[in-house]
Amino acid sequence: MNNHSNNVIPEWLLRQLPYNHYTIDVGKKNMHVMEKGNGKPIILVHGNPMWGYLYKKVLDQLDNTSARLIVPDLIGFGFSDKIKIGEHSLEAHTEWMSNFFKTITKLIVDGLNNIYNLKVNEKIINKVILRGVYASFLLII
Repeated sequence: MNNHSNNVIPEWLLRQLPYNHYTIDVGKKNMHVMEKGNGKPIILVHGNPMWGYLYKKVLDQLDNTSARLIVPDLIGFGFSDKIKIGEHSLEAHTEWMSNFFKTITKLIVDGLNNIYNLKVNEKIINKVILRGVYASFLLII
């Protein structure tokens, strides 16, 4: 996990998105992640062709909740690494998201000193993504 991204976020936009920003290596690509709050993790994933900014109003409205809101930008979108049109495939996005969930699950467990016994069922995630149900979704762990 890096506290910066190769895709520099303009200062004016950072003022609109006053959250923790970092990147996760998801297999030779860097995925930008915004995060806000503490508590039970909630992962908000956008669909195509959106990016994490989609959830700005949601994040802003959830100021007084005890939740850790985690918003990744899919590869090729937002402030994640850009890719060529030919690199967009269901298989590639499945691999990147699978790597994201493996990494973020480890960060959540490590960050909470194993309070939550979290396991991401990779087969279920891959099955959902491979069936084409790859639109915006919310995952509460």
